[in-house]
Amino acid sequence: MTDADIARLSREYAAGEPRERRLARALQIDVPAWRELGDEIVTDLDERALGIGWWAPHPGTSRRILVGDHLVTCVRGVETNLIEGRLHLMEATDFWERESNFHACAVSLKDDGRIEVRLPDRRRPLDDVALAMSTLHAVGVVRAVAGALDCFGASVVGVAAIRTSLLRADLDSARRALARIVGATAVSAHAF
Repeated sequence: MTDADIARLSREYAAGEPRERRLARALQIDVPAWRELGDEIVTDLDERALGIGWWAPHPGTSRRILVGDHLVTCVRGVETNLIEGRLHLMEATDFWERESNFHACAVSLKDDGRIEVRLPDRRRPLDDVALAMSTLHAVGVVRAVAGALDCFGASVVGVAAIRTSLLRADLDSARRALARIVGATAVSAHAF
């Protein structure tokens, strides 16, 4: 993390701030409406019905348990992936800055006015780490965003009870399933 990130995240939480999701708030990716949806789904879990209570007796006890758990995991997974994406972005930014600093003196102006570029030698493994780590974290950002979008798609399938496999659902399958619903022609394929 950059020094600015470390300074910002080193400040103590506000007194009395709820422990739940405070890291998300500190990272400025708080999604309270999404968290409320997750809380509502968890509230629907019924120990007697073993899963989402109002689904009983369908789709069968073991399937209801599996599908209910998967739905909760997908809804909660949106915020988890967003947190991971933000942390990867913070780390990538730091390593981009380090790589930039490594090259900072590569360009110089000669006495005759010509510009000379001399890249510094990478003499030790540590000199190569910043470039590798920036790539690693940039890929992590993309994976986390893709994970958040796929969890979002699966959540749409589960909450809207769309006739498609929740266990295999992702953003694309949710979009395609919504497009197949009668009267959903007004839903643009680009809406998702």
